[in-house]
Amino acid sequence: MVKMLQGGRTAAPARTRAEKRARGRQRRRRVLTKLNQSKSLYLFLIPAIVYFIIFCYLPMYGVQIAFKYYSPRLGIWGSTWTGMENLNRFFDSYYFWRLLRNTVGLSLYNLIVAFPFPILLALVFNEVKSPKLKKAVQTISYAPHFISVVVLVGMGMRAGRGLHGEAQPGLCLR
Repeated sequence: MVKMLQGGRTAAPARTRAEKRARGRQRRRRVLTKLNQSKSLYLFLIPAIVYFIIFCYLPMYGVQIAFKYYSPRLGIWGSTWTGMENLNRFFDSYYFWRLLRNTVGLSLYNLIVAFPFPILLALVFNEVKSPKLKKAVQTISYAPHFISVVVLVGMGMRAGRGLHGEAQPGLCLR
């Protein structure tokens, strides 16, 4: 039995419960088949999901300290709840505006200076014509990101000394 709608259109016939269940089973089978076909791709997602759980969601547990009168002896769950009292005290403190100004200032500095500087440095490196000079300058500028400052200073001091610890004549500061 087909029902006529306004404008001459016909309505879809009402489905029985059995038909609806059958369509749901078909849909589930299709989804499971597609999941099974791309299970190797989902395995690649596992490290990313674990990373976000460990470094993004688990630290959120400690955020509730801001709303409690925290006592290390009692822990987070045992400490008494203060609500917004801690935040109100912070907003009313003498240092609030100075801290806010410093935070906004450092963020703007990061956007204006620290963000475009690596891009400009990469463009300058791209314009260096000598391949040896380019590699040397890139290595020197990127080394601190991979080697600690202590190791770099040690390498510099070692380079300025001979095999037995005496200073090289050309490297002495006078």
